[in-house]
Amino acid sequence: MELEKHLSKIKARTAAAPTLVVPNFSGKWKNELGSTVTIGQNTIYVPVPNPLQPLGFELQTLAGTYHSTVSLDGGPAWGPLSGFVAGNFIAFTVNWAGLNSLTAWEGWATAWDGSGNPTAFTANWQLVYSEAEGAFNPDMVMTGKDTFAKVE
Repeated sequence: MELEKHLSKIKARTAAAPTLVVPNFSGKWKNELGSTVTIGQNTIYVPVPNPLQPLGFELQTLAGTYHSTVSLDGGPAWGPLSGFVAGNFIAFTVNWAGLNSLTAWEGWATAWDGSGNPTAFTANWQLVYSEAEGAFNPDMVMTGKDTFAKVE
């Protein structure tokens, strides 16, 4: 219910806002711990009409991989990445291969190159995991923040 209240406020502001140039987050990124994220960004057309876009809309999607230099057992971890871009915001999820866990990042561009594409972004993350198949308790949710810099 609380989310829907905020979305209605955002919708009212968005209707009057000018269209933004969508930044391209494609490339290789590194965070402060040395983990690397490789992102490909694509535009897809969604032919589903809605009140703000009666002919449908374009959606910026992300696909790639995340290679972490550290994990709970101290070794490296990796997983496929999928997500979205909306304006200067980026959101993606990683399904950690073989670790029965997911991490979601939601962030924003913090620096840009001369073409208006991001060269850095900051993102809050939330990791959920279970130690046994199907087992879960609230202590298995961790949160944090990462800063990523573009390296390629």
